[in-house]
Amino acid sequence: MAGSLQAASRGVALLLALVLAVASSADARIFKQPVFGRLLPFPGRLRCVLRADLSSNEVLSGSLGGDAAAHADLWIRVYWFQNQINAHVHFNGHDLTGQLPPNNQSINLGFRGANGPVVWNIEGSWTVQDPTQIELDRWIMGVRRTVVPGTSMTFMQMIHRIDKNPAKFYGTISTDSFPDGAVRGQFIRGFPNMLWPVPRC
Repeated sequence: MAGSLQAASRGVALLLALVLAVASSADARIFKQPVFGRLLPFPGRLRCVLRADLSSNEVLSGSLGGDAAAHADLWIRVYWFQNQINAHVHFNGHDLTGQLPPNNQSINLGFRGANGPVVWNIEGSWTVQDPTQIELDRWIMGVRRTVVPGTSMTFMQMIHRIDKNPAKFYGTISTDSFPDGAVRGQFIRGFPNMLWPVPRC
C-alpha cells in the first residue's frame, strides 16, 4: 500500500514538473510564436494580453448586417520595456469588402448585443499584406502617462477598464460599404489555448 502511494506521488510530481516545464518553455517563446502567420519583432517582457475576434455575426441588426465575408483580430499586448510599461495594438483584417483601407476602427463600450460610445478611435495606417489581408499597428510608449486622444484617461487606465471586464468592451471596423460596422467582437483575456493562468493587467 505504501509503495503504491509513493509511486502515485512520484507520478503526480512528474506530471506537475512536465506542466511547469511546458508553461515555462511557452512563456519563454511567447514573443517568437507565429502570430497572424508571421513572426512579430516583439520587444520586452509580456505583462498581459487582451484580444477580440471580430466578425459580421456580432454586428447588430438595423445596419447592413455586417460584411459576411470578413473577419478580423484585435490584440492589445501590454509589455515592460526600457523601464516603462508600453502597449502594442494590432488589427489584422481579412476579406473586407469595398474600398480599403477601412473608414474607421475603434474600441467601444458595450456588451454583446448593444452598441455603445467610442472609447478610443484607433488612428493609424493600414498596410496590405496580400489582396485579402490588411494590418494596422500602433505602439504606445509609456501607457501610464500617455493620454487616450479625446479623453482625460491614460492608456493604462483604459487597459485596466477593459481588463477588469473584457466582455463590456468591443472592437469594430467600419468600411465605405458597411459604415455602421463591417465586423465587431467582444474582448477576452489572453492568447488562444493558453496552458497557464492569464496574467492580469
